[in-house]
Amino acid sequence: MPRAVKFTQYGDVDVLDVVEVPRPVPAAGQVLVAMRAAGINPGEASIRKGLLEDVFPTTFPSGEGSDIAGVIEEVDEFVPQFYDVSKFDSDEAGTAIAAKIDPERCGPVFNHFGKRFRIGISTFGRARPVPKEDSSQPAYRQAVFFADLSQMDFASSSAFRLDVAQNDAGELVLSYRATRKTRIGDSDFDPGDAMQFILSTPGAVRAAVESARRIGGRLAGVVFFRWPGTNETLAMRPDEALAAAGPILNRWPAEFRL
Repeated sequence: MPRAVKFTQYGDVDVLDVVEVPRPVPAAGQVLVAMRAAGINPGEASIRKGLLEDVFPTTFPSGEGSDIAGVIEEVDEFVPQFYDVSKFDSDEAGTAIAAKIDPERCGPVFNHFGKRFRIGISTFGRARPVPKEDSSQPAYRQAVFFADLSQMDFASSSAFRLDVAQNDAGELVLSYRATRKTRIGDSDFDPGDAMQFILSTPGAVRAAVESARRIGGRLAGVVFFRWPGTNETLAMRPDEALAAAGPILNRWPAEFRL
């Protein structure tokens, strides 16, 4: 049975007791964490002593240790998504690089929780500035992408050289690099500056769905999602995503739903 540190009256550390508590059951969108360590900050100690009663009144019994470290032990139905977090920092969540789904590695991890899950597959595009080839700036700066700029603005300008590639997830990567000083909308570009467009494709969607299908176990289907915003024109239409995935989805059990 789980244990917790509780106190039923204000006071010093001697009012703390280790007691057994009911095992929590995670609700939808929640996880149950098996706590391995907890920290007590000065504010919590002051609350326990009653010094902040006027600001943070306590309902007894109360507990301490809200800064925790542990491992996820149980989840409700969840939706894993795949990104290569080594390619961007916390300020660039909107320009994350998709990662290839690895069913052999991820299947045992997701099925370990014994809960239904669906794999999230992105169908949105991203745009971001990329560094000069000889620059010492960070690999990818935060993308502040103006709504009045589009891929067509760069494709129709002779001041940019186009490089075409694919990332590991099969998305199309279009890099427009300036060959001379130029201006697009309100943005100035020096030689070597570039804007990169990362686009979901039918092939990328099919590959992701097929990889997800191979995870098996408690897998209940897939979820196609998009992030509306200034890059909304870069997202695949729902009918395009369904058309790309259809042949694979038709081979899944009837109880699987999108």
